[in-house]
Parts: sequence; structure tokens; C-alpha cells
Amino acid sequence: MSFKADVTAKLDRIMEMLAKEREEIEGLRGQIQSALSQKQELPDFSHEVEEVREEMARTLVEVRGMFSEISEKVMSMAQPATQKKAGTKRKKGTNEVEEIQH
Repeated sequence: MSFKADVTAKLDRIMEMLAKEREEIEGLRGQIQSALSQKQELPDFSHEVEEVREEMARTLVEVRGMFSEISEKVMSMAQPATQKKAGTKRKKGTNEVEEIQH
């Protein structure tokens, strides 16, 4: 897979994962708002909140890993470009010029 395709696929996956988390959070929010609007005693949502929190934590760990992979790929692509500098340089202490080839 090309660099661009790999990075794009990872970013798309991150967006999908975050969208799923958003849906879960919105669902929980809807349940809580419904209970509040009915002016009834608020049920114990601690279990649901904990489930969403744990899933979000797992998702964030996975997202951080994917961003690390993307960062490593970007850095590996950037380094060769700076290391393969062709041209000339002066030999230290002389006026002689040597050609640099990579």
C-alpha cells in the first residue's frame, strides 16, 4: 500500500471510530435528557457511563497508536529527503571543493 493510501486509510479508520463513539455518547445523552425532561427520579446511569468511558479509553489508545504510526511514516519519508542532499562542500581547512553524491 502506498504511503498516501496507508495514511488515508488510517485517518478514515480514526474518523469511523470516533463517529461510533460519538453515537454512543449521544445515545447516553438522550437517555439522560429524557429522564430529566420527564421530571422523574434520575435512574442510575453509572453502568452505562462506565461502559462508554471504557470504550472511549480503548478507542483513544488505538487512535493514538495509529497517529504514532502515521507520524513515524511521515518522519521516515522526511529524513531521506534531507539526508540525500547532493551538491558541493568545502574540505575543512582548505579551499578545495569536493562533490557530494548519494
